[in-house]
Formats: sequence, structure tokens, C-alpha cells
Amino acid sequence: MPEYIQTIRQQVGHQRLLVPSTACIVLNDDEEVLLELRSDNECWGLPGGIMDIGETALESARREITEETGLRADDLWLFGVYSGESYKGRYANGDEIAVVQLAFVAERFVGEPLVGSESRELRFFRFDALPSPLTPHHQEFLTHFSEYLTGRRTVPVVQ
Repeated sequence: MPEYIQTIRQQVGHQRLLVPSTACIVLNDDEEVLLELRSDNECWGLPGGIMDIGETALESARREITEETGLRADDLWLFGVYSGESYKGRYANGDEIAVVQLAFVAERFVGEPLVGSESRELRFFRFDALPSPLTPHHQEFLTHFSEYLTGRRTVPVVQ
């Protein structure tokens, strides 16, 4: 968690905070998506996390990809903006959040996936063979992206 969030928490306790974050659909040449088995919740999900102060959305997405996978992806494009009631949550410690999630796509990257401190495993999956359990919000992004790939959805998705 970024230091600025920890500082705010000291002042407001568990009150709900608006938290901007990024997630990235990283694709290989076979249009498979890179997912990480997260060590904090034992769910599969996309690389991503909370934005830092002074960071652009693109910088955040690039940083999160590198931190969580070891890959460098420079050419990202915005797929969707997700927010609202279904993006409210509560951590196990009682901290409440309302997330605004910016979902990006990386179709090109450099390097080989390396498991970092936040993950137990990294693996590419076909869209018709996604693992379980999958982070619900990321499942929504991937469903929408699959619909985009088949021409049933346009981008960007805004909700």
C-alpha cells in the first residue's frame, strides 16, 4: 500500500477512501492473458495496483506490470474505466475503499515473466480456459475484453 494511503488512514481510520488504481491485460502473441496467483488472497488476477501521487495512469500501469511480473510494457492502451457500487470494498482489517479502476491492454512487452513478492505464480491463459478463483473485477474486465475481441463490444468501456 502506498505511504500516502497509510498516512491518510492514520487520520481517518477505516472510513471509505476513493482509491485510483490500474490493472493491465498483458497479452502474448497467441492472445493469451498473463495472470498472477496473488499471495495475499490466493486468487488469480491481472497485474495492477494503487496509483502513486504524481504518477500518470500510464506510469502506474507500467510500474505495476514491471513490479508484479518483471516485464516491461511501454505501448499500452486504455480499455476501460470501472467504478461505482460494485467497486466498493472492505479489507480484512476493516479499511473501506471505493476503487476507480483504469484497465489497460499491453499487446507487446519485453522480458520473461518473473514471480515477485506479491505472487505465487505467473502464467498465460486462453480466454476460454481462465483459472479459478479469479478476482471478480478482473473477471469482468476479461469478459468485456473477450467480447471486444469477438466484435461484440467497443472500447473504451466506461462504467
